[in-house]
Amino acid sequence: MENTPGKSITIQIPTADEMASENRRPLAPVSFALAIGLFFFSFMDLRCTNGQKIASVTGFQLVAGKEFNTSGLLNGGFDTDLFGTETSATDESQRMPPNPWAILALLSAVAGLVVFIRRFAWENLVGASAAGMGIIYLSILRWSYMLNAGQYAQAQMYIVFKPAYWLAILAFAVAGTISLFRLRLWDATASPPPMPVDPSSSLV
Repeated sequence: MENTPGKSITIQIPTADEMASENRRPLAPVSFALAIGLFFFSFMDLRCTNGQKIASVTGFQLVAGKEFNTSGLLNGGFDTDLFGTETSATDESQRMPPNPWAILALLSAVAGLVVFIRRFAWENLVGASAAGMGIIYLSILRWSYMLNAGQYAQAQMYIVFKPAYWLAILAFAVAGTISLFRLRLWDATASPPPMPVDPSSSLV
């Protein structure tokens, strides 16, 4: 039997200089714009313990707030205040107030997009900072809801974070990576070259 050589697949990973090149610069504002666009999609679902979906919440609804119909939960009553609003057992609706972490994450994406569109001299520093803060704010957003897991269990429901939420974090990560590499290249080119030494000036 003849041994046929297997086909090899070569994946070329861009170097740091290639990532920082001017050709890759548009990736940063596009990623910030993508993060903003993902706020139009569902960031999380509220589901009953039997798996039935109660409601979907988009990123912008997290920013602006959303009202839920809570009839049918807890055997027809809803006596658990999940969202920090005043409610009673006879209420059939409850409003989720604007989430400050969602607001800050959206503002981070807008700030990153604006500085790259306006081509500010410090766009890379702001872009890296905005992307990092956006990831932190979205992570705190999820963590804050997970802290209320006991309350959601009492209300016979739980929260599932959707792909748009995770893609928004990925978009921030791409924008931050490009900004960091470009910031590193800018620092390298901004450093003055060492002064040449004149051999004739050396003491014998």
